Amino acid sequence: MLTNTLVEVSISFVEGRKEWSPERATSYVHSYLRALVDQPFLRKLELDWVPLAPNPAALTCLTRLDALKITMLASITDSLPLLAALHASSIPFIRFCAEPCGMLGPDLDYSRDHLRGPVELYVRGESSTIHLDEVLEHISAGKNEEELELHLTCEIDYADSRSFADSCSLLSAASAKALVSAMRCPRSTLAVALRAYDMEDPLSDTDDDVFTFSSIQPFLKIRQMTRFEVAANVPFSISDTDVAALTRAWPALEALKVRLYHDTLQGSALLPKRCPTLRSLVAFARNCPRLSSLYIPFRAAIDGVPTDEWPKPGDAQRTLECLTIDGGEVLCGESQRVGVALEELFPHAVVDTQNVFDMASWDYIIEAGVRHKLYNIIR
Repeated sequence: MLTNTLVEVSISFVEGRKEWSPERATSYVHSYLRALVDQPFLRKLELDWVPLAPNPAALTCLTRLDALKITMLASITDSLPLLAALHASSIPFIRFCAEPCGMLGPDLDYSRDHLRGPVELYVRGESSTIHLDEVLEHISAGKNEEELELHLTCEIDYADSRSFADSCSLLSAASAKALVSAMRCPRSTLAVALRAYDMEDPLSDTDDDVFTFSSIQPFLKIRQMTRFEVAANVPFSISDTDVAALTRAWPALEALKVRLYHDTLQGSALLPKRCPTLRSLVAFARNCPRLSSLYIPFRAAIDGVPTDEWPKPGDAQRTLECLTIDGGEVLCGESQRVGVALEELFPHAVVDTQNVFDMASWDYIIEAGVRHKLYNIIR
């Protein structure tokens, strides 16, 4: 079948892939790749579900390729040498996925459409094994970071909230440094998710606030943050001042989800003393013009927002589509003012109240916002 007219080759191990030992697969793939070197018209190569990491040299020597797609069963660590070689190669179109055997979805997904174009990179793994600094080092090796437009999505998993709480830092010093370096191109973007997988089992046997503003400070050095999520059943302490600093640090933010633990007892609930209020929402409206989705623990108090800090008519944030309220304590007698304030701040947002403590109060708040909108239309 190896004729001199080959243009596209696809090798798949999908059928009975468990029967392929690494030794047998290595012999098969490498011998076939060596035979492809002299193919004068070969432009596209696809290796699907390869149960090993191919020798990088066997691929990069195929200099006539225009497109290369590889999906392999391997960990991030095992795939790094091949990732580095492909990133440095002259092949214009590359799609490279590494997925550990038995896992759902890739742990690493790299793609580019042309040689010096933007790179999209997805990395997922447990906090102790993701090795984000090593991944970014291989991407940046031999490159001027200011020229590399990188669109990075990073999902860091924690086995449970205890693991989340026991981690000395949500981001190691080495990973933080590597992220800042990788994001030096102003066109680069970053999306981060930090998740513990026991959201139904709160970690409440501690008097300490596990999640504070200092937990995410390493990320605030990266102004290209577009999406950020933290989800863990741990006690938290976040002030309006903290939120204001976050909004100033991330002006390109498009989505923020902060899902953290708060006490609930027999139908009454308590948010921590330091918790975002309407003053935080004013900061989002002022400083995050691209924000379209916001999920945040929230106390519906408008005291403390000076008149000169309130958005003026015409300054409302009009890109927010969904505002999810978590908690939503409402002070007695403030429902009307809260509804008007939300309508003034985010006139196009749908307010999701499924996670509020007092649904009746929030029904009234939503009605107050609707009445205020109608009043503005007809006056």
